[in-house]
Amino acid sequence: DPSRVVLFEKGTRDVGSLPGRDVSEADLGEVNIISYRPDSITLSVRAASPALLFLSEVYYPGWKAYVNGESRPILRGNYLFRVIEVPEGSHRVQFVFEPLSIKAGICVTLLTVLALLIFFAVSIWKKQR
Repeated sequence: DPSRVVLFEKGTRDVGSLPGRDVSEADLGEVNIISYRPDSITLSVRAASPALLFLSEVYYPGWKAYVNGESRPILRGNYLFRVIEVPEGSHRVQFVFEPLSIKAGICVTLLTVLALLIFFAVSIWKKQR
């Protein structure tokens, strides 16, 4: 039953005693969407006990997860979706798209602009001499 079972790939790190537990409807907890943007998802989560938060969003390596500002690993559930462990209690959960390729692109662009500015400054300085 995909509404009650999450499959993980072989070799996925141990998620403790969470998989395989019998969970009653009262133990399912509550999730509310606070903000949903293409590069950021913010949720309010209340868990009656330690749980797995299953997000039916496609798993992609550029996404980072935070629970109350603390980084959490994103697991790949049912081969396609994002899953994170959530401790008992009320929490603010954020998924933020922060791929390394974007950061590398910004650095390359800034270095290129800096190099061009230096080149043109030196060219103008040489002409004035």
